Amino acid sequence: GRAGRDGIEAHCALFCDLTVLPSLLPSKGRGEEQTRRACHQLTCLFKYAVRCNECRWRQVLSHFAEKREAGCGVCDSCIGGRQPESDVTDDAVALLRAVQQSSREAAEDQAG
Repeated sequence: GRAGRDGIEAHCALFCDLTVLPSLLPSKGRGEEQTRRACHQLTCLFKYAVRCNECRWRQVLSHFAEKREAGCGVCDSCIGGRQPESDVTDDAVALLRAVQQSSREAAEDQAG
């Protein structure tokens, strides 16, 4: 879709349940390089979700190696201003445990 590119306001909701293993985690049949890329993509997605103090548009541009000094002026970060920091320690621990568990299972599958 247009996702706000036409200058008209757009809305986006990002849904994530960290209690369920994301499909980007290491799995059977996925090689080492694919696993590395999948973990990198998952890390990027997680950072995008929790970085509410940086213009969303600039984050997307940065992901594609593009830069812009000014913010977009219309995303939740630009409109709402700097948000209070939130403690995502529990979420990060849950994600890391899921990654470790999935990595162990993938290693066992490859070994066995």
